[in-house]
Amino acid sequence: MKALKRLLAIVGGAIVGIVLLVFGVKEYFQVKALKSNGKSVVAEVTEAEERSGRRGRKKYYLTVNFKTEAGQTITSEESVSRSIYDEGTGSRKVNVTYLPDKPDVCRIGEVSTNWIGLGLGVLMVGFSVVSAFSRSEA
Repeated sequence: MKALKRLLAIVGGAIVGIVLLVFGVKEYFQVKALKSNGKSVVAEVTEAEERSGRRGRKKYYLTVNFKTEAGQTITSEESVSRSIYDEGTGSRKVNVTYLPDKPDVCRIGEVSTNWIGLGLGVLMVGFSVVSAFSRSEA
């Protein structure tokens, strides 16, 4: 029974770690493309929302509308920092960077990589590999 639980923990950790790695790598390449090829525009804030997360921590979300160079109107909702949230709710305008060939790939405010998902993915896969090859004590 212990062996089955251990195996399930290892496989589950590896699967979650791989999923986090995939999303982290996707995020990295999107941010890299936005930094090199992105276009910046001023977007109109249409909605602002504070949501309570675990342990009462607040998360801030803005919904924005912006027009691309091609004239396409894009609406996007994104989690933002408190400072970007305050800026957006105060002036009702924020900077948005988008990819001209994929305008649905955009970032509100500063374009930066969130390394948390990638880091957690590496840790989970690493722990799973170490656990799989370590001897279990009987």
